[in-house]
Amino acid sequence: MTKIIALETSGPVGSVALGGEVETRSRVFERGQRHARDLMPALEELMKEVGWSPEELDAVIVDVGPGSYTGVRVAVAAARTLAFAVNATLIGVDSLSVLAQALGGDRPLCVVLDARRGHAYWDVFVPDEHGTMSPQHGPGLAKPEQIVSQLPERCRLIGSGLAVYGDVLRERGFELIESEETATPDAAVLLALGESAYENGARPALHDAQPIYLRPSEAEILWEQRHGKS
Repeated sequence: MTKIIALETSGPVGSVALGGEVETRSRVFERGQRHARDLMPALEELMKEVGWSPEELDAVIVDVGPGSYTGVRVAVAAARTLAFAVNATLIGVDSLSVLAQALGGDRPLCVVLDARRGHAYWDVFVPDEHGTMSPQHGPGLAKPEQIVSQLPERCRLIGSGLAVYGDVLRERGFELIESEETATPDAAVLLALGESAYENGARPALHDAQPIYLRPSEAEILWEQRHGKS
């Protein structure tokens, strides 16, 4: 049996989870906790509960975004450092897939995350014969009007972008599912996706787990506005 952990800090509420040879356990941060400060202490506490040491880990699963620039950087950096130190496999999973798998269902699903400046991160997922929500495009960045034009019939929509662009998305009659649970990725679901990939033989190189940004950060945009593109 394997020992696997998952680090999730791409959204406003972070979480960590572990599983494999034990029943999945997770710890969700309180809203407002700082990912950089609280991530590793939360993980250490969770591992202590089951008597695991870092050297025993087989795989580290991390959400590579898109999402919060700071949150994604924190989790990926921590996951890389830990995986390298203990020679564990590092597997990156995108946040849209985590949210899609959490809801599941037998109809197409579009995950829409607010990317600000009139844009959203998005992808469409379709359930396969095993119940896995399979991405159709890969994480993208687009205006809500562009997203709507590419959605299949009877598509459901979830994610933080609905709170911002719901009126535009609702005009076409698609079903919008708005809740905290469908807007914030959860480490337990991330763990399940990563564990499945690991059990199916995924052994990516350490550097393969790269943050998915899709656009410059707010700081980079501000710098370019002040100084011009290099």
